[in-house]
Amino acid sequence: MTWPENSYTTGTVNIKGTASGDDFSGYALGYAQATTVSEPAYTVISSQSSPVADGLLGALDTSTLDNGRYF
Repeated sequence: MTWPENSYTTGTVNIKGTASGDDFSGYALGYAQATTVSEPAYTVISSQSSPVADGLLGALDTSTLDNGRYF
């Protein structure tokens, strides 16, 4: 993931980066609250079977989330 990096965001956030590799079969993009580090419960927001090179991986609508830190 190349963007956003350690930032506070509101609204819909486009998440950009690269998902590829020699044995690539797909990727899933998700988030979890930072308070659940020991056993995070990830919510998947996007999954694809096609590689992405320096492009849009998915989008997160932050208006549905409680205030706080996420990863």
